[in-house]
Amino acid sequence: MRKVIAVTLSALGIIVWSATPATAATEDFVAGSGTVIFAGGSPGHVRVVGYGTTTDAHGRYKIHIPDHPLYQDVAGTIDCVNVVGNEAVVSGPVTSAASSDGYDYVIMGIRDNVVDEGSMDFVNPHLVRMSEQINCANTTAFASSPVERGYFTVRDR
Repeated sequence: MRKVIAVTLSALGIIVWSATPATAATEDFVAGSGTVIFAGGSPGHVRVVGYGTTTDAHGRYKIHIPDHPLYQDVAGTIDCVNVVGNEAVVSGPVTSAASSDGYDYVIMGIRDNVVDEGSMDFVNPHLVRMSEQINCANTTAFASSPVERGYFTVRDR
């Protein structure tokens, strides 16, 4: 009888253990697009989708500011996502640009104002040189240009 109980409990333990779902690593998330009014009143468009961590992130961004030659058509991939509350910093290398003048990396601050219903979101992209060793892991959000049309979603996971 004792052998039967021991075998039954062992079998139940294996069943319970194998039925436990694996937990996925949590990843921060940033997504959105919108018409942004930059310093000096220049309108532009920013689009970003990024997810992951500061060391393992994925996604893409596109920046188009017609009045600013460096930002006319900049696109790239995201290699860092850092979210704290409703603010995010994403960064990544430029993969294509109309005229980058040696700038080969973008770091972008984004503020999702969903906490203040009816308030505008904010975003600020900055072109930098990869040699400056800037990444989003040790940078705080610096979003100050208002999103006139559109919105951004920031999730701290």
